[in-house]
Amino acid sequence: MQTTIKMVEKCMQIEELFEMRSSVAIKLKDCIRDAGHTKISFSQKYGIPICELENLLNGTLEDKDRFILYVAKILSTVKLSAGELLCYERKKNAWDDGLANDILLDIQYDPKQNNYIYSFRMSEQEKQKLERRLQNYGATLEEAIPNYLQTVMEREDRNT
Repeated sequence: MQTTIKMVEKCMQIEELFEMRSSVAIKLKDCIRDAGHTKISFSQKYGIPICELENLLNGTLEDKDRFILYVAKILSTVKLSAGELLCYERKKNAWDDGLANDILLDIQYDPKQNNYIYSFRMSEQEKQKLERRLQNYGATLEEAIPNYLQTVMEREDRNT
């Protein structure tokens, strides 16, 4: 794997990634997630407008200069080269059981109230499946989701 990365690095520049926007978008999403960010938190922290970040992560950003600017910013943040990005593989963790990746949009900490704010979007069918799946963690989703997330975090703490 290291040999492959080094070979790709030698011939790969950020400008060349523009022609591979769809593949790059998938890898960038993984890098941002693995760095502990949501699209919204990354956008706010690093000053990339959310609509531009959405286009970049969907592979639809057509302006090459902006593409290069944003990709360079993301790569410097996650400390990867263009070649390493193309060979990037998503890290697996307790969140990968599907809950967070499919429906969680954002988590923000509210220091005034000393709590977290979770943003979700899902269909009614997905909501019903989620309610059944989390019924052991609480009677309602409002009760179950924080309990579930706490359990996942404790499990990750034990595994590290």
